[in-house]
Amino acid sequence: MSHPSTARAELLSFLKCLWPAPLTILAIPIGLLYSLRPRRYGRAIIFERPHRGSICRRKMYAFTIGHVIIASGPMPRFILEHELVHVVQYEHWGPFYPLGWVIGSLVALVRFRKPYSRNPFEAEALAVEARVRLSPPELAQPCSSARLLSNGFEEHTP
Repeated sequence: MSHPSTARAELLSFLKCLWPAPLTILAIPIGLLYSLRPRRYGRAIIFERPHRGSICRRKMYAFTIGHVIIASGPMPRFILEHELVHVVQYEHWGPFYPLGWVIGSLVALVRFRKPYSRNPFEAEALAVEARVRLSPPELAQPCSSARLLSNGFEEHTP
């Protein structure tokens, strides 16, 4: 019989996967159409093209839907960490994440701010990205989002 705290942690990990599952299920076929090279990173599924390029005209190199990260090529660590923050956000918001993201951008726009960088979801991811960019490679530690996804049992701390 497993220890109660281990059973609780496993249940919590399962629920974190289940909550955004409808969006993850929708994103997997998109990832397969985009790239035939999926790989797992903790609870995330990453689809990367073998070459680098922009996904759209606005220099977007990766995006996240549920537990799926779709990237235009091999991701530098700072982009991976940015996208992993979004995976954790999906685990908290579940199927309501897209709506929350749109509302966050609209509120920023109404306040005459940049709708992307002032969106609270993006601001959190950009802060993690900035910390990773500023850390020397030899001292770089996985950010909270990467630790959370790698072992599945830690709580998210921005």
